[in-house]
Amino acid sequence: MNQIDHVLLVDDDVPTNFIHEVILKKTNRFKQIGSVLSATEALDYLQVSRPNLIFLDINMPALSGWDFIDQFRSLPLEQKENIVIVMLSTSMDPKDRKRAEICSEIQEFVSKPISVEKVEDILVSHF
Repeated sequence: MNQIDHVLLVDDDVPTNFIHEVILKKTNRFKQIGSVLSATEALDYLQVSRPNLIFLDINMPALSGWDFIDQFRSLPLEQKENIVIVMLSTSMDPKDRKRAEICSEIQEFVSKPISVEKVEDILVSHF
């Protein structure tokens, strides 16, 4: 399978980002793995770099994953086109899953933690 140029992890929990980075490296499918600790940092990141895939946490302080999506919508097309966003959550609230399903910017809703198998499924589905 082909390699994906660039993935971005967005989660306020350092250990979660670390574990997810290890899992992504195990797939040997990503040339570059970025990691930020907030939605604000993710929006700043998109000013200078454009990942192919974003794993986005819902529940973060200050700006949530939903707040990120609201601001992502207003970005210029060249900053956001062809970016696959996968919403990650430990939320058991069916409203979160339903909201993700109707949000055109979110391609998938996945329960944390990710696994090699989940990542491979996402790559097959979207790349």
